[in-house]
Amino acid sequence: MDDWRDDALCRGFPQAWWFPEQGGQFRTALWICAACPSREPCLQFALDEKIVHGVWGGLTEAGRRSHRRKMAGRGRPEGKQPRPADEHQVI
Repeated sequence: MDDWRDDALCRGFPQAWWFPEQGGQFRTALWICAACPSREPCLQFALDEKIVHGVWGGLTEAGRRSHRRKMAGRGRPEGKQPRPADEHQVI
């Protein structure tokens, strides 16, 4: 089976687009990732390896943190979902 990296659209582009200096722009990387056939396995690799820098699978560092929180919430048993503070009942 081919490695997902073999089909990744980021191959051949400057690595700095996916790993800009702090405060740099990710727009070009995100645009390329949006059309990439390797997007899902790339993201899964970054999540599995706990990679915290750069764009992977079309998500920035902040996007992967948010994705991890969403996925962790799906694993909660029914009825155990956290409630926002404004939903607390007054007795």
